[in-house]
Amino acid sequence: MGPAATGETGVAVELRQLRYFLEVARELHFGRAAEALRVAPSAVSQQVARLERELGTPLLDRSHRAVRLTEAGQRFAPRARAVLDAANAAADSVRVPSRVVRLGTSAGLGTRIAALAERAQLAEPPIRLELSYAPADDRLAAVGAGRLDAAVVRGDSRASAELDFTEVWTDELVIALPSAHPLAAEAAIPLGALAGVPLRIVPRDRNPDLHDTVYAAAAESGFVPTIAGEFGDALHEGFAALAIGPPSWTVFYAGHAQTLAIPGVSFVPATVGPDGRGLFLRAFVVTDARRPLSPVLAEFLDLCRRAGA
Repeated sequence: MGPAATGETGVAVELRQLRYFLEVARELHFGRAAEALRVAPSAVSQQVARLERELGTPLLDRSHRAVRLTEAGQRFAPRARAVLDAANAAADSVRVPSRVVRLGTSAGLGTRIAALAERAQLAEPPIRLELSYAPADDRLAAVGAGRLDAAVVRGDSRASAELDFTEVWTDELVIALPSAHPLAAEAAIPLGALAGVPLRIVPRDRNPDLHDTVYAAAAESGFVPTIAGEFGDALHEGFAALAIGPPSWTVFYAGHAQTLAIPGVSFVPATVGPDGRGLFLRAFVVTDARRPLSPVLAEFLDLCRRAGA
């Protein structure tokens, strides 16, 4: 890649070097920066070292376990960000306008995303969604690194100053339990009725928002769940344990449940509290707070809000 800038002193840096340095400055860790950039850690280390040699001063303090910005690095980082933003703006000024949104999502959001894609195609001119499927943490890292324009996540426990969380809709959670269980025939299940039935749920460190929502609803219903085991990414194994194992229950997104037909498993709405309200989890579209929204991304956000209204 050619130099990004050459001054009277002969200093020349590459945009790639700036991008790698800024990712290390954000993560304060070469390994995590390399993972976010999807390159080898040695490549990040080499490019940052070349940048420092070109500038004639260290930008990072590597003498401690944790990487730190030197005083020069702290002064350089915002200017490096400005250079990258200016380069992107220059490219955008001559590029044919793109009506594409690179969107991070998950399989469990399938029905919502399919409806969004249909609405996006009805925009004038149409907006095309390029979907990337990954765990929530990876989606957010990709937004921060600029590899994705936006990501859809449920819950905002991962919110940070670098990311904007825009609430777009709420997703209902339903109870999944064995079809042979007496409660499976009910039109809706008061959550307190499950106090004596063990719960299967994803570990909190993998989905804190879902975990906390269920535990808060259980507490409001007067009990603390007894854990029967995990309900993880291997859905067929989780549903098999529900269908043929000892009585247990889990929660599942209603929109996803509507697309499934699992022998021996029933999906039933839940009610919580004396008002009998449903069990819901908020969904957000996440964008990079450090970059201004492009016109097409702002239009897509508005489309998401209207879809959830």
